[in-house]
Amino acid sequence: MNAQQRPNMPPMQPQQLPTALTRFVGLLRALRGTAMTAGVLLITAELVLPGPVKPSQVMGGFYGKIVAAESKAAQDTLAAQTRKGAEAQALPPVVAQRIDHSLEVQTGIANLADLACIVGQFMPREDPENPDLSAVGEKLRTQACGLGDAMRTNMAETLRQGTVQQDQGAQQ
Repeated sequence: MNAQQRPNMPPMQPQQLPTALTRFVGLLRALRGTAMTAGVLLITAELVLPGPVKPSQVMGGFYGKIVAAESKAAQDTLAAQTRKGAEAQALPPVVAQRIDHSLEVQTGIANLADLACIVGQFMPREDPENPDLSAVGEKLRTQACGLGDAMRTNMAETLRQGTVQQDQGAQQ
């Protein structure tokens, strides 16, 4: 049979390639069952499990720790600013400006150390294809992590010692 013997059949069209939209819709259709299953499991776990291990309690505890850490950092910052303000009132303006600038520089370095620690956590631990990258990540993890906290502790100790010395000088 050739094309002239089939006049009622439509001509064959080339198969269309899927566009981004059709691929996205296909992905949504594939995930529909997975999302529904995950939702049902989550609701069931919330209803069945005892209090401390409910998904809402676990997630709330995790985010609660984050909020508590942020709150503590804000309190520490406020205390440091209060100390800096009291120190600035007690010292001559030039000395206060030098101390303020020094603390700003040290705070910036401490923040960079924290950033380097975070970057080091995302670098591969062992990468046979790129051992130099693994070595850099290891250096960042071992040397940068904790350096920011140590610098902030040192800054607080320096401020405390300066305050004690000022108090002793004022009493004499």
